Amino acid sequence: MNSLRLVTLLSASLALLGACSSPPPNAAPVIEDPRLQITGERRVALSFRAADPDRDSLTCSVSWGDGTAPQAVSCAGTDLTHIYSAYGSYQVTVRAADAQTSAQETLSVTLLEAPRTQPRIVAFTRVAPGTDATSLTGTVRLVANDGGAGQALTCTLNWGDNTPDEPVPCANDVALTRSHPYSAPGDYAVLLVVRDSQGQEVTRTIGVRVGEVQGPVNAPPVILMEQVPSTLDAAWPVRVQVDVQDPENAPLSCRVNWGDNTGFQTVPCTSDGRLLLDHLYPGPGDYAVLFEVDDGKNKVSKTLGVKVGRAEVPVNAPPALLMLQVPSTLDAAWPVRVQIDVQDPENAPLSCRVNWGDNTGFQTVPCTSGGRLLLDHLYPGPGDYAVLFEVEDGQNKVSKTLGVKVGRPPQ
Repeated sequence: MNSLRLVTLLSASLALLGACSSPPPNAAPVIEDPRLQITGERRVALSFRAADPDRDSLTCSVSWGDGTAPQAVSCAGTDLTHIYSAYGSYQVTVRAADAQTSAQETLSVTLLEAPRTQPRIVAFTRVAPGTDATSLTGTVRLVANDGGAGQALTCTLNWGDNTPDEPVPCANDVALTRSHPYSAPGDYAVLLVVRDSQGQEVTRTIGVRVGEVQGPVNAPPVILMEQVPSTLDAAWPVRVQVDVQDPENAPLSCRVNWGDNTGFQTVPCTSDGRLLLDHLYPGPGDYAVLFEVDDGKNKVSKTLGVKVGRAEVPVNAPPALLMLQVPSTLDAAWPVRVQIDVQDPENAPLSCRVNWGDNTGFQTVPCTSGGRLLLDHLYPGPGDYAVLFEVEDGQNKVSKTLGVKVGRPPQ
């Protein structure tokens, strides 16, 4: 009996000793201070530290959420960068593991494409000829910039006489004057094309007269374009509003290319008319819509970038300006009247001012989106003047220059 009790006590003691000597449960690793920042175009930076409470050896990895293989990294004070191949939303997962357990942290990042700022033609005007009315040399003056995007510009001139395009050196906001010898007198349509380093371009056409020609110079049509909300019940719709104006109210022919390989489509248009053009795209993306108008003597085109099917951070669109010299009603020696149409896509409050180019400085004028201004001014004498008009919507400032003739009929 005593022997049996001794064996039982010995067994209980051994069991208790075994329980006391079993190792504690393994603690999971800890990921400390994970941070994810956008540092450039589709570029992110990740930092974190990983530690193990049991001081076990750790292995760490990062999955960037874009289909690339997990990346093995150091667990001690890691600083990483990654460049994504496309814009979008991604889930970045950091994982730390010891021999028995693991831990992970997931961070989210959304990469939005920055709005692409188009280049701008600040001024493109004909330089009046000298005293030799028979001269066959045409001269133009141009000023362009990159819209504040910090990009290099390339410019070309087509003189409208079947000669090759002429590359011209152009720099941001630097005035440039170019001359061209023609072989015969007449009216010519000179086309300026300004491109930035991303391939975006703007164009403008002006009329140039050389030699002895009767009648006024034909002025080219003017185009205003903006993307407006579509009313189509479909997957990828777009509506573009186009305003066309021809100073001579000539018959016009217009066509549009939606930039999705569907080619050009002819659309009916008239001077001072507004078009609402609808189109269904095959899928989401960024497209370039090209609109052309021809008045029989001058062909003008304009390109508008449109976004289809993506909900992105709204970008404030700049105001748009149309300027024309119209007959003045003032009974004075050297009067000028300028007609200005101002349009802001967001209908934001606007501030406007005008400089008549005769050393009288800037004058503030009241203006609203969708409104037409008729501004009168008396000049000190005859001549060619450059009228500068500026409009600001609180985020963007836009300016346009119009050459006006005072005190003599157009040459």
